[in-house]
Amino acid sequence: MLPVTVESLFAVAKEPLKLPENELLTLLWDQVERDINSAGFSVSKPPTIALADQAEQLLHFLEELPSHAMPGLLYRIDLPENSLFSSMEGFQPLVWSILQREAMKVVLRLRYS
Repeated sequence: MLPVTVESLFAVAKEPLKLPENELLTLLWDQVERDINSAGFSVSKPPTIALADQAEQLLHFLEELPSHAMPGLLYRIDLPENSLFSSMEGFQPLVWSILQREAMKVVLRLRYS
């Protein structure tokens, strides 16, 4: 299930973040892009910064990624191994897991940097 709102994605923040939604979404995509690039791949920017467009772009990227590259990418993103098993159900649950993890990284950076 993909996130319905930005609030649900950043729910890990317990307290509301004092940033506009567009800024949070920009930080989210920057983190996704940073981790994908550091794993040796590149991903195109979504047509807009909207959450649905980011999810769709990430879904397309994962569908095109060679299967042998998936474990390394998930390691770089820092997803637990059980995310690999959920990817057997298709890539949409994996997209959600990636976006949640990347949102957590954004929240941690905002709180502690």
